[in-house]
Amino acid sequence: DARSAYINVGKRYSLGKTWNVSGDVTYGWSQANAEKNGVFQDFSKIHALGFNTSAGYQLNSHNAFGIRLNSPLKVEKGSLVIKSPYDAEKVNLAPVGRELNLVLHHTHQFRNAATLTTSLQYTHDNGHTRDQDSSRIMAEYSVNF
Repeated sequence: DARSAYINVGKRYSLGKTWNVSGDVTYGWSQANAEKNGVFQDFSKIHALGFNTSAGYQLNSHNAFGIRLNSPLKVEKGSLVIKSPYDAEKVNLAPVGRELNLVLHHTHQFRNAATLTTSLQYTHDNGHTRDQDSSRIMAEYSVNF
């Protein structure tokens, strides 16, 4: 049994007809209640934090560019005790890395209701695991009918 709560605060601004910027922050906390004879005991309050910020530029009616920096929700603080009949060990639930994603993208709207979106993504500490960096090139083609 656990109680959890999340709060998200964000704002979006339009800077004229061509630029927009936005950002948000999410904070969450959770408190679990251990079963009396369970293996997992002594849960601390778990605190988590994530954020997203982006900017977009509308070049014309067919082309838009954007950049985004975000970090998915990450446990910042929290622990539990794992008990066995022979031993008990306190485990820190906060990972040592902080995942950061940087994405650059371009969207082209074709006249026939088709859209092509291309993006470059770099991820630092993928999965909140220290020194696990990755990069991707993606393309998506969609047609409305």
